Order: sequence, then structure tokens, then C-alpha cells
Amino acid sequence: MLLIVVCATFLLLEAAPGDAVDAYILSSGGGDAELIAKLRVEWGLDQSAVSRLGVYVWSLLHGDLGWSVLFG
Repeated sequence: MLLIVVCATFLLLEAAPGDAVDAYILSSGGGDAELIAKLRVEWGLDQSAVSRLGVYVWSLLHGDLGWSVLFG
């Protein structure tokens, strides 16, 4: 059941318009295309959704809840 909830949450966020880089750039006051492309590569958003889901589930299974862009 937990795996279904994790996958459903991921897919809902994937279906939403924009991504984490768009939200970050908007909150920080903007940025150029080069910065946006660099952040997408750094954060792994240049990979396929299936690949990111696999990394996300694998990380959760190992207790890695990620890192905060805002708080480090």
C-alpha cells in the first residue's frame, strides 16, 4: 500500500505543470536559460520520469529523504 501511495504521489507531481527548477527560479527572482539547464542536470530533472521514480523509491528504501534547496 505504501508503494502505491509513493508512486501515486510521484505521478501526481509529475503531471503538474512545471517542476522544482521552475518553482525555485520563480521564488529567487528569475534566472537565465543556462542556469535553468544547469539546475535541471544537477537535480536530475533531465532524466526520464521512470528513471527518477526508480531513484526516488530506491532512496526512500534506504532512508534518504532528500535535501532541502531552501535549508540545505
